[in-house]
Formats: sequence, structure tokens, C-alpha cells
Amino acid sequence: MRTPAKVQANDVRQGHSCEAVDRNRIRRYACEYRYPVLVGHSVICKGRFNQGGKLYVLIVLLALVLLPVVIPSPAQAGQMHHYEYVFPDNSIYVYDMDNRGALVKHVSVPTSAGVRGAVASAVTGMLYISYGSNRRSGGSLLKYNLMTDEVVWTKHYPFGVDSMSISPDGNTIYMPTGESASGGIWKVIDANSGNVTASIDSGGIGPHNTVVSPDGSRVYLGPRHTNYLVVASTRTNRVIRKIGPVGGIGGIRPFTINRAQNLAFITLSGFLGFQVGDISTGSILIPFRSKDFRLEGEHPRPLVMEFRCLQMKKRSI
Repeated sequence: MRTPAKVQANDVRQGHSCEAVDRNRIRRYACEYRYPVLVGHSVICKGRFNQGGKLYVLIVLLALVLLPVVIPSPAQAGQMHHYEYVFPDNSIYVYDMDNRGALVKHVSVPTSAGVRGAVASAVTGMLYISYGSNRRSGGSLLKYNLMTDEVVWTKHYPFGVDSMSISPDGNTIYMPTGESASGGIWKVIDANSGNVTASIDSGGIGPHNTVVSPDGSRVYLGPRHTNYLVVASTRTNRVIRKIGPVGGIGGIRPFTINRAQNLAFITLSGFLGFQVGDISTGSILIPFRSKDFRLEGEHPRPLVMEFRCLQMKKRSI
């Protein structure tokens, strides 16, 4: 994340939900931590910062470490390249991770309503971006062909959208209906057509984060305002287990699982750390608290737990 001093004017917008503490400090009251933030410093999420006594929000909302790409050209036969895809509103930026983050290209896409999530399939070569409302209506999904650099379609839904996940075969998307939604529904979407084929009720509130297991048999659901990480079968679209209750003030934040599907690593609201859950039994095994974090200025700097790497073959980028 860039420091406030390096942020350009077109990368930010002025934020809300904050109050002045004194001449040099503001507090974002929509954040559960409510730390006072000095001028020139960022809040704990690193996506908002105090500039001249006002709260500003970075509009580069989502980055996906994506697609280590095999480029089989004669000069580079068999060479592996790694690219980072970044999704500010209305754009896709591609950076070369093997060349000091050099910009490879920029593509304009119609996602001005606000990016919520992104997933890609190495099998199909398709990228999907969710954008728009995370409430009861107004969400959208864009399908983008990474091989031809073309928008395949956009779909608009009568429900919100958020951070989805995709099946290993690239055929099915599991879409949360938004952390601001009052229910706990994930929509099952046909990745080829964008049509909704089924629903999963997590029994929680505020569908937010999603992970499909490496073998595609399960989908892990993170309701933002619920104390349990929920596990559902992708065959029946029914809940088969809940992991928790988690600590803190409650609420599942970003999480990930290991390949063996016996451990879940869960961040949560009101808990400066993460917890390890036993997927087999549904119990919480280990809490890692703030003593396991190093401090940077006034704010703890958390460990980065989740990334996504995929492989696909492509002739050029």
C-alpha cells in the first residue's frame, strides 16, 4: 500500500463517517477500533488516511495476485511470468511482478459503481469483477476474457454483491449478497451465463467473504455480522458445519483455509489478531493476539494471510 505522500489526487476521494479530535487528529467512528489518526497517517486498514485534517479513501480497492503466466514465445520459451491485477473503479491495471512492478497495461471497464470483489479461472481464462451495491439490490457482475482482453458480458442483479469465489473448474461462482444485507444468502451463479441457479442460506447476517475448497466440494462462507464461519456442500448447497464461535465482538472478517481442509484461519471484528479453527470439529483451536503483531507508528500492522495465485497459459499479455 502506498503511503499518503505518494498517493495521487485521482487515486482518492474524500471520506465520511469521521470526526475531528483536535487540530491534528481525526477519528473514523465507523471503524470498530476508533483510533485517533494524525495528519499524514493512515487508519488501521491502510485504505484511509488523514490529509490536512480530512479523511480520504484510496479508490484502489482490490488487488489480485493473479495468473503466473507461461509465455511460450521463441525468445522466452517456458519462462514463467507473474502479474498483479489491480481494480480501481472503472479500470484494470496490470503490473509485472518480475520486473519491479512495472505497468504492463491499463484497461477501462464499466465498474464505476464500486468494486467489491474479483476472481479468475485458470481453466477458462476468465476474470470476474463484482461491483455496485452490497445491500439488498443493485449489485452487478462483469465477465472479462483475459485471452482477448474483451468484456464478455455484464449482469445486473436484484441483490447486493461482495467478495465471491469460483469453483476449480471455473463453472460456478458463489456470490455473497453483501455485508450490509440483513440476511445470510449466497447466490450460486453459472459462470458461463451469469444466471443464478441456486441459493445457500448461511443462517448468518451480512454475507461478505467466500472461499471455495481446492477440490470444489465445499464452499466456506463468512457472514460479516455472525460469530461462525459456515461450511456448505457444493453438491447440495446446504450448510454442513459451523466453525466457532469466534471471539472479539463478533463478525467474520477475511479468512482462508489450508489445502488439507482441516484448518481455517479467521480474522474477525474486535480482535486484533486471528483465530485458528478446526474444520473437522468446528471448534476454535488457537487465538493469535496483538502481541504477535509488530507496531508501525500508532497502529498495529497485521499479518497478510490471504492471497490467490493461479496458473494459465497465454501467448502474450
